[in-house]
Amino acid sequence: MTIKMKRISTFLISAVSFFGFYSCVDLDVDLENFADAYIASKIINGDTVFALEAYAQSNYNMKSVSLKSPDNSEPEIDLVQIDYGGGIFEKKTDDANFIATKPKAGNYTFNINYLEQTPMVEIDKLSDSIIYPTTISEIILDSLENVVTVKWTKVKNADAYILKVIENENYVFISSKIAPEAISATFSINSYGWLNQYQPVRGKEYQFMISAVLYEESNIKYNEIQGVSHSEKVKAIWPN
Repeated sequence: MTIKMKRISTFLISAVSFFGFYSCVDLDVDLENFADAYIASKIINGDTVFALEAYAQSNYNMKSVSLKSPDNSEPEIDLVQIDYGGGIFEKKTDDANFIATKPKAGNYTFNINYLEQTPMVEIDKLSDSIIYPTTISEIILDSLENVVTVKWTKVKNADAYILKVIENENYVFISSKIAPEAISATFSINSYGWLNQYQPVRGKEYQFMISAVLYEESNIKYNEIQGVSHSEKVKAIWPN
């Protein structure tokens, strides 16, 4: 029996997946991996800057994952385990990793070691295509209905958007993917996407952010990611 694995993405993460997520281990199923490298972009001090982000996911417990750049032109990077069982590893990035130069295009090699399985290699081809950040244009707070509407400017090559709510630098809400033609989204305390059963506090200030997603042109097995951009965070108070 084979169970297909729905991939996650680190730009969302830190908890729920873009499309749902599969990381339980069943010794009766075929080993299946998903590894993806992509270009992240954001605006820092008024400039658009870039960084390489990556993750690996497996339906068997991984012990370690390392990432090699095209032609080994950069030092090998050790990805970090982010779940309890070893089903998901990611390349950690912060603002200091974002620079004016785009990551190099080419084949990125993931070397995966398992707790019990034979090591494997996964390769992801990355082009130099990027997606620029959107801008949040308005946040509408509806105290009567206890809902929030976020509006943003359209990014012409976006394949999807993701709405995020942040508290103390941690994601407390990550939406399902939003259609590329959308320029607004309304959500409430009852919407799907609140993490760990979090409930927003009336009158509390949160940060709101929109991520735009660009898929690879040649995705066959999955919707692999080519690029993700993050809007600047905008503060707003949850309706009283």
